[in-house]
Amino acid sequence: MKIETKSPLSLENIPRELQTLKQWVLWGWGGNNNKGKRAKIPKTLGQQGITAAKSNDPSGWLTFEETKAAFNAHPENFDGIMLTLTAEDPYVFVDLDNAVDSEGQVKSWAQEIADQFQSYAELSVSGTGLHIITRGEKSTKWLKSPASKSKACRTAYQDGEVEVYEENRFVIFTGELLEPEWPICDSQAELDWLVEKVFSSKNKPFPRIIADRKLAPEPLLESDDQLLERALAKDKKFRRLFSGDWSDYPSQSEADLALCSKIAFWWRVPNTG
Repeated sequence: MKIETKSPLSLENIPRELQTLKQWVLWGWGGNNNKGKRAKIPKTLGQQGITAAKSNDPSGWLTFEETKAAFNAHPENFDGIMLTLTAEDPYVFVDLDNAVDSEGQVKSWAQEIADQFQSYAELSVSGTGLHIITRGEKSTKWLKSPASKSKACRTAYQDGEVEVYEENRFVIFTGELLEPEWPICDSQAELDWLVEKVFSSKNKPFPRIIADRKLAPEPLLESDDQLLERALAKDKKFRRLFSGDWSDYPSQSEADLALCSKIAFWWRVPNTG
């Protein structure tokens, strides 16, 4: 899949279940960190004006709407928004660095991970990385050793880097979706696959998991008419394709393929390989 080299912000695409959390802050560019990269400084806006935000201090966290309003009102001070991961929420954030090549193509190793999770995924701020947000936990399989209390969170992989976080961490969101668009999924099996595939045995082939996945909490016992009504109401791309509008695609054949993919998602057509 080819994508743009720099990701804009499309905050309206951030999943609604994340928008309901009061765990948001802002960020702005700082100086270079110890890796020679520009630092992203967490910030918040309150009665004291703009101050530093901390991942262990909920008093500085904002609602999504407050964060978005501050970002839009003070573009000279902020470069984006961040979510705080906590031990109380069910979310895990997978960060794939150097996942997009110079031609804007998602690299095969990163595409494999994104395809494995099939959960909400977006481009990073630079457009060269991918973010995946999912539900689950870093189980005991993530411990660095049987006697350790510390869990693995970062490792080099292929020609990039994979980072996985679940608490006490700010993570950036852009809302710039990676196609196909997926809701946030329950992905414990996929997290266990990832630690084996990437962190524990980088060079050992590992079979693809085919497992039932629990998608966002929506009713499953629906008629075709009810599913169609819900898909048309919630999925603007499906709505355009279903109406015969293939203007977003180079050819009608590619649009038909995208429509088939959307139908497979909404009707939960199983992947038979």
